[in-house]
Amino acid sequence: MTYDSSRRLAVATPAALAVAVWIGVVAAAATTGCASGRGYLIPDKETAAQQYLKAVEERSQRQRLITKDLDRKFAPVIAAFRKVVDRFPDDETYTPLALIDIGDVYRKGLRKPGKAMKYYERVFENYPNSDFLQARSMIAMARCRLQMGANAKAQGQFKEIVDVFEGHPDPQIAQIVAEAKQQYDVIRPE
Repeated sequence: MTYDSSRRLAVATPAALAVAVWIGVVAAAATTGCASGRGYLIPDKETAAQQYLKAVEERSQRQRLITKDLDRKFAPVIAAFRKVVDRFPDDETYTPLALIDIGDVYRKGLRKPGKAMKYYERVFENYPNSDFLQARSMIAMARCRLQMGANAKAQGQFKEIVDVFEGHPDPQIAQIVAEAKQQYDVIRPE
């Protein structure tokens, strides 16, 4: 800040204004229920659905960024989806979807199928009563195996999806089965 003696008031420089705005943002976040996900301010929402939609919005915004630093690009997305998992661990709808989304970011965005696999396995193990979550996590694990070069394991998983879910009335599961059939037919085991 600089002092203007002719008007006897303090005049803020642009740098001082930027610091003041940042302090205001941090203070507002602290008082309005925002939490930091590894250095990123992610607002707390009242419901799992609202928190999940905020994470989807973050992913959408980040996907448009053009940068070579993928870790920096996707870290806020992962933090936003983790917030769903952390704040609503008992939610049977949005928590598993957030886990799948975290896996998708690792697999597709960061090209780390090994890390992604952990999230898909967690959904597969923790939500056995949901056919959609079972099928969705199984196909994601098969895609990871393909990405890692484990073609025989991927082919086996694609076949298992077809064997278990073929003829399922849910159109989303039918779409997963169709993809599994197609992938099974084109994979050449290593």
